[in-house]
Amino acid sequence: MLWVYLTIEDVIDLHAEAMRQSGDQIQGINPENLAILEASLHHLQNDEYYETFDAKLTHLLFSTCKAHAFVEGNKRASLAVGGAFLEHNGLQRRYTQFMSFMENVIVCVADNKISKEFLREIVVAFLREEEDDEELSLRILEALEAVLRDQALRDAENQPPEV
Repeated sequence: MLWVYLTIEDVIDLHAEAMRQSGDQIQGINPENLAILEASLHHLQNDEYYETFDAKLTHLLFSTCKAHAFVEGNKRASLAVGGAFLEHNGLQRRYTQFMSFMENVIVCVADNKISKEFLREIVVAFLREEEDDEELSLRILEALEAVLRDQALRDAENQPPEV
């Protein structure tokens, strides 16, 4: 099957649009990390490494989130890029569900609470329209709870001591 791939220029544009939609200013690009992301986008096109659409989408989401190509907005970029990849490859009808369902998942990926392997399980379930699976939902919820616990600890450490 011939897939439609995104270029690094597409990713930069999608990031900019995601930042505008959320009301944030574009803070800049990390050039070295942008080069890593660009290499990842090219690597994604190798069917020997990423044979299936779900493998490609998983890699795209994970690498966009984890590459830190942007000073701010890498999670938003990951979501936008994943949504665009779906749209460009004939899955427009799932775009809205994708953006909603994957938002917390990407937060967990960024915080190392969802591995690339688990992300692929999630992507496969989404593409099969099985994202409401109870076991999968519980595992995602556990990851999100871990993110929130860690955030609460970080917030508590940054609080001035009570007098």
